[in-house]
Amino acid sequence: MDTLVDMLKQIEVLRKEMIQTAEENGLNHEKCITISKELDQLLNEYERVKQVSSPKIKTKQ
Repeated sequence: MDTLVDMLKQIEVLRKEMIQTAEENGLNHEKCITISKELDQLLNEYERVKQVSSPKIKTKQ
């Protein structure tokens, strides 16, 4: 994934898919859990990339 915008789009797709799966099959369904794990990984990656790409704030010592 190249940009934060692309990542946000994929996060939204996975969220919708997970919600739909949970409504149809329940939260404990294997597919729902798999999507949840994939979403967690993508959210963690998004936060990591966001931190790296944002400017650092320097504090005075």
